[in-house]
Amino acid sequence: NDPGGPDLNAAFHVAVAEASGNRLLMTFVAELHRLTRPANYINWTPEIGLQSVKHHIDVVRGIRHRDPQVAADAMHSHLDYLRDHISP
Repeated sequence: NDPGGPDLNAAFHVAVAEASGNRLLMTFVAELHRLTRPANYINWTPEIGLQSVKHHIDVVRGIRHRDPQVAADAMHSHLDYLRDHISP
């Protein structure tokens, strides 16, 4: 279990929300991670951490290329993947 996984994952999501310039989204994402710490419900194995980083790279690629559909699809894939790995 990677103890740094939840904090790194949360920092990525908050940074993306901040980069959007959408104050409501920034506040929502920051508070969601601060209050509920959703990433703490994942068993952060090295494989899950690696796949999460790959998803994050795909999200950034979509943002960098100004392709909202690519970024959104990558984020959906990431969230679906993490949801499928919630610890019982």
